[in-house]
Amino acid sequence: MKNMDNEQNTQINDAIEDSTDVIENNDTVYEETDAADEENFIEQLTTGNVYENSKEKYQDNLSSAITFLVCGIAGLVIVLLNDFGVLHFFSLKGASGILTNVVLIGLFAAFIVIAFISFKAARNAKSKIAAESRTNTEIQDWLSENLNAEIIDSSYDGSELADEMKYFNRSSYIKNVISEKYPDLKEEIADAIADEYIEKIFSCKNV
Repeated sequence: MKNMDNEQNTQINDAIEDSTDVIENNDTVYEETDAADEENFIEQLTTGNVYENSKEKYQDNLSSAITFLVCGIAGLVIVLLNDFGVLHFFSLKGASGILTNVVLIGLFAAFIVIAFISFKAARNAKSKIAAESRTNTEIQDWLSENLNAEIIDSSYDGSELADEMKYFNRSSYIKNVISEKYPDLKEEIADAIADEYIEKIFSCKNV
């Protein structure tokens, strides 16, 4: 009897240890999954996942460049006028005054550097506008000739689908068609073109 009890206790202890190992492994997996999700979330916050075409990038970068350039130049002028005694916004006496002056000059100089970087990015985006517009027009024309609303809606059973799900099904189908026709096209561009085409052909219908 004692031997049987010992064997049962041993089996129970082994089962408890195995369960503990499984729980620890699951915890590790969950922690890794949570860490990966957190990294993806941070990446989305920092980089964004909304596609901007070259025209929008050009306008955004140009606006940023002008804003930073004006602020940088105006700030440097004010600091220099203060240094020469024309203006009296802050004192240059003592270490704190000198530190304030150096920090402000560095800050406004950085604004000017950012402005030139933004101007360069705007010029780069501007050079791509024409080619991107031609590609967009070509694909939109091809979709108009080969893909109408009836064909798109026949690709899924929408009898019991909510409006939002209909949109996702339409978008997915159009993107797949575009990817098959233009395999070298970037995914985010295909997404944008699909959204634009859905808006164009379903705008006069009940979505």
